[in-house]
Amino acid sequence: MMAGTMAPAPPLPARSRVRRTVPALLAVAALLVLAACGGGDDTPRSPHGAAYAALGDSESAGAGIAPTADPGCLRSRRNYPALVAKKLHYSSFEDTTCSGAQTTDLLRPQFTQTDTTNDPQLDAVGSRTKLVTLTIGLNDDKVAFSLLQACVSKTGEPSALCRTVLGATDQQVDQQLTKAARRVADTLTLIRRAAPKARIVLVGYPRFLPDAGSCPDRYPLVPAMAPRLRSALEMVNQKWKDVAAAAGVDYVDTWTMSAGHDVCSDDPWVNGSETQPGKAVALHPFEAFHEAVAKKIVKLLGK
Repeated sequence: MMAGTMAPAPPLPARSRVRRTVPALLAVAALLVLAACGGGDDTPRSPHGAAYAALGDSESAGAGIAPTADPGCLRSRRNYPALVAKKLHYSSFEDTTCSGAQTTDLLRPQFTQTDTTNDPQLDAVGSRTKLVTLTIGLNDDKVAFSLLQACVSKTGEPSALCRTVLGATDQQVDQQLTKAARRVADTLTLIRRAAPKARIVLVGYPRFLPDAGSCPDRYPLVPAMAPRLRSALEMVNQKWKDVAAAAGVDYVDTWTMSAGHDVCSDDPWVNGSETQPGKAVALHPFEAFHEAVAKKIVKLLGK
């Protein structure tokens, strides 16, 4: 899904083998996109685009859910984009979602789990595109890794990396998530420029813990990290919602939707810290989450 947070400054290890490069400024990259889309360009990146283009990271891709469409990107044939496309019968559908994707991977090839490359995701978007869906933003700066994985400990004792994450102030957390939200805003601008007539739906990230308590048997998180994870993901939801509103795009509030479906619940929409083959990789949504999101998107589009 995502990548680092709460660390005052030192870089944290990413949760996938996706290439790490210094993120380009999307404002500069946008100029390249406009040039590629310009009518006078002899080699346009994508002259028309798909009617429905699905973009995003592993939350969109459905990592670990069988059957697999692309092993490099851990892209499922049962992710929410595929379910939406099947329900709405788009004339053409291109799913470019890929595990580990950052916002900059809309504009550059991404190295995948199998050492192949996923084309720049924005290549799927063009003048005929009517719908774009995406979940993106938390792999930038390794925010997701820091939030979800850095403090996993079967003994309950924090590692040095976890202590760094826990040592960040609330202000530092807010600043890092604000920075990530700005990148999402830039991403929405790029999509709108590439597909002026498209309906754009930004999908958020689900909750992983209940409002109180935890379940070390499923998700052995250092106790002190639990309140930070709750508050940070709620903050992500609000910031992404605000970004969507400012950009004039739809937002699927999966934080609210997934209440009662956390890792510890009787009906979890997200997996714990151990991969369940065919169902979900560690700390990623199950098919039930994708079904709920697809249903919500279809309902939105019917309004």
